[in-house]
Amino acid sequence: MPKFHKSVVFIVCCLALSFGVFLGTGTKVLPVVIFFLFLAGCFGLAFFWRGYFQLLSFILIFTAAGFGRTLLLSDFSHNPYDKELTFSATIVKDVEILPAKQRLVVSSNILDGLVLLGVGLQPRYSIGDLLEITCTLRRPEPFETFQYDKFLQRYGIGSTCYYPQITKVAEKPGVLKFIFSFKKFLILKLQKSLSAPEHSILLGSLFGVNKALPLAWEEAFRRTGTIHLLVISGSNIVVLSALLLTVLKSLPLSHRTNILLVIGVLALYAIFTGWQPPAVRATFFGSIALVASLLGRKNQALRLLIMVATLMLILNPLLLLFDAGFQLSFLATLGIIVFSKFLEEKLTFLPEFFGLRAASAVTLSATFTTAPLIAYSFHSFSLVTLPANLIVGPLMTAVMLSGVVAVVLAVILPNTLAGWVLLPVYYLIHFTLQVVQKFNQIPYAAFNLPEIPQWLFLLLSSFIFFATWKVYQKQRL
Repeated sequence: MPKFHKSVVFIVCCLALSFGVFLGTGTKVLPVVIFFLFLAGCFGLAFFWRGYFQLLSFILIFTAAGFGRTLLLSDFSHNPYDKELTFSATIVKDVEILPAKQRLVVSSNILDGLVLLGVGLQPRYSIGDLLEITCTLRRPEPFETFQYDKFLQRYGIGSTCYYPQITKVAEKPGVLKFIFSFKKFLILKLQKSLSAPEHSILLGSLFGVNKALPLAWEEAFRRTGTIHLLVISGSNIVVLSALLLTVLKSLPLSHRTNILLVIGVLALYAIFTGWQPPAVRATFFGSIALVASLLGRKNQALRLLIMVATLMLILNPLLLLFDAGFQLSFLATLGIIVFSKFLEEKLTFLPEFFGLRAASAVTLSATFTTAPLIAYSFHSFSLVTLPANLIVGPLMTAVMLSGVVAVVLAVILPNTLAGWVLLPVYYLIHFTLQVVQKFNQIPYAAFNLPEIPQWLFLLLSSFIFFATWKVYQKQRL
């Protein structure tokens, strides 16, 4: 009987555990069935030490383990829902400012999970504030086709409360308090120094202020398939980090130094954003794509990608089905690892000037592997997404890099000079917006798709993974 390499067994076990997580969160399987699968796997390992039976035994054991991990998720059933109560709580996440209200996420010792509060715009609150809250807790419930309860549960939120009575008791100093206070200072500086919608682009790409862009411009970016460039998302950082690497290649530095510099920038950026989940995911997956370039061996990079994704699912199983950012980050990184060099060799008709060929290969790789999920989740398909990303992607990279430098200078200089320092960034953003608008005005640039049946999505995904596997195998030979 064949003896499988340890790396093959490792990947199969990770995939089996992910499949178990899928069963536990997406389907109704009796725990007793999974228990018997686990026993069958243990029985198989006891009597078969190699070959297909051993591999099957590992699959059964780790599938059961993934399913068992989902059983440990808290359902927050012990919370006193639909009852008015008074409790002390601390704001533990950055406050989200919406046009008509603030969203606070607080933690209390007497409640299971976090609580999402919807409050008025005044007074303003910030992370670390200690509050005395009186409200009626509500249990999040799904509505229509949106599983709102799972959407909140992935972030540990088990209760909601809208427009409660709040008394601010004290402010707790801390590192996150300082980070977010400084972040708010920078945001106000940008809003005063740059006009809209230019400052909205910088707020979204640098600070993750997702509600800053006017709806008309948001729709233009969505129709051109470039909306991911405006937020802190995994696919955004994966692509932008690869593009940043192509820029650094023009400097007299070693390949290893360039990669370490980009990884360091990603880590610092994640810290600056206050370890927001999208930024942390982006740092992990973006770093993996860069490590793949450093190692020069796709099999090691692929194992690293699968291992990191599996660890994330162990920590939070709900990411698999209820976090589009995690899904897109994984698929974009997978595409870059497997297809980028392959496509770069095929795109010989494109010049290497300013890394255009490499940037095109990176963009096309991420677009190919994420296209079915984007069409299935967001019911849209853009015909101009590739050329738009090839042009807007590098422009947004330049916007982010020049924006960081300009913001630092604007902080140092007095307010009267801040606007002049940010003027070049303003014109760069303005030009980027004009490019997006030109693509958006192309007839039939995008289509609104009807809801895609699950069987068709699975068929398209199977095709993508089959093509990915074939290219991966071919490059290993």
